[in-house]
Amino acid sequence: RRPLEPDLVLYSAFHSRGVLGDPAAVYRAAREIAPHLRGVWVVKNPELARESGLLPPDVEYVLPGTPRHRRLAARAGFLVNNVNWPDAQAKRPGSVHIHTHLGTPLKYMGADLLDKPGARHGVDVPRMLDRADRWDHSLVANRHSELVWERAYPCRFASARTGSPRNDALVDARPGDGAALRARLGI
Repeated sequence: RRPLEPDLVLYSAFHSRGVLGDPAAVYRAAREIAPHLRGVWVVKNPELARESGLLPPDVEYVLPGTPRHRRLAARAGFLVNNVNWPDAQAKRPGSVHIHTHLGTPLKYMGADLLDKPGARHGVDVPRMLDRADRWDHSLVANRHSELVWERAYPCRFASARTGSPRNDALVDARPGDGAALRARLGI
């Protein structure tokens, strides 16, 4: 068995649609503050992602389910996603799974669904909880989200109340960013 590569980070967002959401914000920040990290994105349709602006030309990517993807997933020291990784993707001891979620939880999810069969929509809740138990860290935007995720997913992860990485631009804007955005949008 090959060792983990501590500088390899595997990213995915919205079921491998492209470079977007909180995982994209984490990726961009990592490129800036930890350029030694090699980030690779799992992208299921790279042509569509490029056409949609969701796969920049300088981003390394891999197709899901390929032998290369399986090798990268097995070797990555860090895995970042806003949904669960597939069941077939095992969590190796020593790897760190970071879950960023999909926003503020305003519906039933996880263990909340166990006694609400009409809200499950075919979701296998025990399997979902098994996948959530692979998380090492859960990035949460606020105290409300932290309480909901910890109740809905009673697993072994540690919550990190970091805010929403994709919204950092709203609070970390530099002088002139607003004017540049208005000029770009013609407003």
